[in-house]
Amino acid sequence: MTRNRSRVTRATVVSLALVGALGLSACQDTEVTAPSPAAPTASSTSEAPTPSSSSTTTSESPTTSDSSTSSATSSATSASAPEAGSTKLTAPDSTLKFGQPGTIDEGSDNSPEIMTITPKKLEVAPAAAYTEANLNKANGTLYYLTFDVTNVQGGSNSASVNGLFFHPKISAANKGAKRLYGDTEACKSGDNPELGKTATQCYLYQIPGSAVSDVEYDGFDDQHITWTK
Repeated sequence: MTRNRSRVTRATVVSLALVGALGLSACQDTEVTAPSPAAPTASSTSEAPTPSSSSTTTSESPTTSDSSTSSATSSATSASAPEAGSTKLTAPDSTLKFGQPGTIDEGSDNSPEIMTITPKKLEVAPAAAYTEANLNKANGTLYYLTFDVTNVQGGSNSASVNGLFFHPKISAANKGAKRLYGDTEACKSGDNPELGKTATQCYLYQIPGSAVSDVEYDGFDDQHITWTK
C-alpha cells in the first residue's frame, strides 16, 4: 500500500535547530536540541517502512572461461560507479552534482531501508507561493527542492525520504531554517514509491539569511552527501 503524505493548503511548520553548522532536527512548531545522528528517535524511525528479508540478484551463468572473466570485469565496473537502484551506499562525505544519484540507508543493520535520491533542482518559489501557503516572507525565502527517489530495498512498503536529513545545505547564517509539510501548486510531495519504483517529489523549505544553492543528505552513521550545481 502506498503511503501518501498529507496534502494541505496551509503548510505545517517544523522548526530546525542548528547543531554546529549542519546537524538538523525538528519538533512541531518548536525549535529544539537535535538528537545525535547515531541514536535515531522514535519519530524518525516511525517513518521507515517494514523491510523485506529477501533481495533479488541477477547473474548470468558463463559458458566459457572468457565469459567468466568478462562478467567479473563488468561487476567490478558497476561496483565502482553505482547508479540509481544500486544497493551499494554512496561513500561518506561524497560531493556529487545535481542529477547524480546518491544511495542511502535509513534503516538498520538488520532492517535496511535503501533508497537512491537524485536532486534535480533547488529553486526560489515565486512571490505568489507565500500567499498560497499562508507564509510570512519576512521569515525567510521559500525554496522548492525537487528530486527523484527510488525504493531499492526495504520491503513492499513505500519509501519516504526524511526531509530533516535531506535538505538545502545551510550555515550559521541561516539560523531558523524550516522544513514545511504540505504542497503548493508547483511543489507537490506526491506519492512515495513502492519497492523497485521511482517517483519525483518536491519538498518545501523556508530559509532566512543568505541564499543557498547546494543540497545535502546528513543521516545516520556518517551518511553525508553534498550535491552542488
